[in-house]
Amino acid sequence: MGWLVAIALVPIAALPEGTIAGFIGSPKVFLLRSLAIALAALATVGWLTTSAAFANAALPPGQRVRALFVDLIARLRAQPVVLAALAVLAASLISFLFSPIKSISWPGFEPGFDSYSLLSLLSYLVLFGVIAAHLRTEAQLRRLLWVLTGAAVLLGAYGVAQRFGIELFKDEALSSGRVTLTFGNPIFASAYMLMTIPLTLALWQSYRTHYTTAVHTALGGALVSFQVFAAVFSLSRGPNIALAFGLIIFIALVAGVYGRKPAVGPAGSIGLALAFVLAMNFVPVPGLADSSSQLGDRASTIGSELGGGLAGRYIIWEKSWELFTAIPWVDNDRYSELPSLPLPRLRRIFGYGPDLFGDVYQIAGGAGEGNGGGALARHAHNFPLHTLVELGLLGLLAYLALIAAVAYVLFGFLRSARHAATPSLVGYLTIGMSTVLAARLLEQMAGKAQISDLALSWTLAGVVAALAAMQAQSTASTVNPGNRRATPPTPKRRTRTNLGRQPDLKGTTILSALVVGAAIIAWWQVPLAEAQSLVLSAHGVNAGLEGNSILAGELFNEAIDVSPGVTVSRLLLVQGLVNAADTDPDPVSAKAALDAAYDINNGTRDRHPTSYRAWQFAGRISAAQAQLDPNLWSVAIHDSQVAAHLNPGQWVSLEQLSWVRALSGDSEGALEAARAAKGLGAETNADAYRTYYLEALLEGQRGNFAASDAALAVLETFDRPNVPILVDEIRALPR
Repeated sequence: MGWLVAIALVPIAALPEGTIAGFIGSPKVFLLRSLAIALAALATVGWLTTSAAFANAALPPGQRVRALFVDLIARLRAQPVVLAALAVLAASLISFLFSPIKSISWPGFEPGFDSYSLLSLLSYLVLFGVIAAHLRTEAQLRRLLWVLTGAAVLLGAYGVAQRFGIELFKDEALSSGRVTLTFGNPIFASAYMLMTIPLTLALWQSYRTHYTTAVHTALGGALVSFQVFAAVFSLSRGPNIALAFGLIIFIALVAGVYGRKPAVGPAGSIGLALAFVLAMNFVPVPGLADSSSQLGDRASTIGSELGGGLAGRYIIWEKSWELFTAIPWVDNDRYSELPSLPLPRLRRIFGYGPDLFGDVYQIAGGAGEGNGGGALARHAHNFPLHTLVELGLLGLLAYLALIAAVAYVLFGFLRSARHAATPSLVGYLTIGMSTVLAARLLEQMAGKAQISDLALSWTLAGVVAALAAMQAQSTASTVNPGNRRATPPTPKRRTRTNLGRQPDLKGTTILSALVVGAAIIAWWQVPLAEAQSLVLSAHGVNAGLEGNSILAGELFNEAIDVSPGVTVSRLLLVQGLVNAADTDPDPVSAKAALDAAYDINNGTRDRHPTSYRAWQFAGRISAAQAQLDPNLWSVAIHDSQVAAHLNPGQWVSLEQLSWVRALSGDSEGALEAARAAKGLGAETNADAYRTYYLEALLEGQRGNFAASDAALAVLETFDRPNVPILVDEIRALPR
């Protein structure tokens, strides 16, 4: 049941905005990790209590453990998919052991949020392993597929509601008309549906003999209509191209395996679903003018997407390849508080570490998707490149081995299905999973996976492994029909010889109790604590919006106490203390607030020493402290220098450094930093007007009026309310 709950609820899980920080992703993370811990504990207890080695109390403990693992290894040898999954785990563990920031590689960039951390991978592998080990009957397989289909249909129906202004989780309805479902991003919505649609079609084809052709086709169209609607109206060109590619493959495989006639049914279901989508396209969308032309406009730009539309992706891909080949890292000799990079020459082998792509990308001078002031990328938007950076060649080879193993098993089942007398559930499911594999690989060449589609990917890998085990079991039974007995064997009388083979109930009970206790502690300390901290952080934000800053501070402090590793509460509390100090007329209490903010921010820097945002906060706080105590200007400059060093590809950190230097009296250093910020494209960002104001002011104070006027001319182009005041201030400078 546990895997069915994960399959059904992880993609659906979300909470109303304001109830928990990361209201879209964090509920999914909490649910998946909680279920993974429970499933791992139950599977381990089941393994211990049913193992032949532990049933023999006569064996010494060492021999029993050895026999346990010998039996396990023997089982694994016949499972190429499971062996490949273990290779992925091994590569990830090696990368983690050599990670320069294990506090990020283990729980992720932000604990409790979706990530590519080792902890996230372990959660997926538990789901994979339990399915591979315990899925053994067609009835189980049907339940799994119906649960998956039911969840997908429910999500698709929610997508229809979103399109027409009904939003269950966000405070405001969609304004773009692009469906996001419960994933927070339209691309993720389409990426998930491109996996569920072929599986739904595959499941439904196994019921072909239950209905007339027309009824079966119509019901199939009804099952996938909402899913196709959600995918199409996500208006995500890349995933939709992959979906179209996958559906063509699905029809071609059905025709190739079972003949042209059986392919008519799924083709008709897809056609009915597309007709539904086309009809819904002409239904007016509230608040969106010309909504009926939106789909056509999006489709007409597919060519530009394949050409110039991927410009941002090209920038990230080029930088990602540079991360793999050049191995950039921080200057640990100049800034000793930053972590060193052990064995840099071997990073191409085992990578930087799980979930460290974003840190390395910023260190190497990344600047978002072509926008100098945009958000830094935390993913390569290309599966092989991202894996090369984080897990190295070992990780990429392990994942390629997993893909090859899955493809190999599926190919064997396709051959068997082609020679079968009648179509079967397994045959159609093999076609569906082959379709998903092909479409998914295409989509991931320019996409980014997230928790729901990753969980589904590992689920399907587990199903493939389970099918291989079921086939092996069936073959063994056919080769040795003596294994099938008409009547159960007569129990043997207990003799002196077999008395020593009684189950060791005491030993297995103790071990099982230890496993369950460890699982409870792990759940309490990790997913539950993280979720509690994120809930408290959200309540703190709500209290701050209502003007109750004291309650907000108490809630943020409580969130830190519950889970010190969660940085959301720290950043929010630091921001609140700094804002309070800015408006506090009493220098004593203002200094106390700044000191507290600096100490709390240090907790973020300790956990994530390469976070340029944490260093920016430190520079801002220490600059405010230095205005009260001039002896601290060197600290303020140093903190801002580290922030700029960690983020050399964007202007924001350099702008702060220029201001800190200017306030400290170092006008030459301030001008140098301001010019560097301009060189990174500050003029393209509406928030960068302060850089030009500072340059115009400092150049004017030095009497360099030509340079001051040039900066002033750019400053005047910014459309901000206080820009005219700043312009008048520069014009008032004595000449």
